[in-house]
Amino acid sequence: MPTESDEIRQNDGESTLTPRQLKFLPVLLASPTYTQACRKGKVNRDTLYEWFRQPAFKAELGKQRDELVAQGFALLSQSVGKAVETLVGPPGRVGRAIEAVGGQGYPRPACEVQRA
Repeated sequence: MPTESDEIRQNDGESTLTPRQLKFLPVLLASPTYTQACRKGKVNRDTLYEWFRQPAFKAELGKQRDELVAQGFALLSQSVGKAVETLVGPPGRVGRAIEAVGGQGYPRPACEVQRA
């Protein structure tokens, strides 16, 4: 059953989110399941499913989820170059990481195979 504050969502004829919904969204996004989010955010599951039926709530949830995904990809993009350089080393030193582990499980470079 919606609370009084949940029912205050009309603003010039446009649907808006309540402070309770806005406070709950980060909890929802950070939780692996709806059940855990509801426990942590002290929101009844029935209330959550009522919120899911509200276009404004669904839109804001989607917007915040998209922002989190974009931030995650940006972080990965920044980190992948550094990770490759750490593993491979500067250009021209491709075999350094392989040598560090003794070449175990890695095929030998073609130039070494021909010498053998």
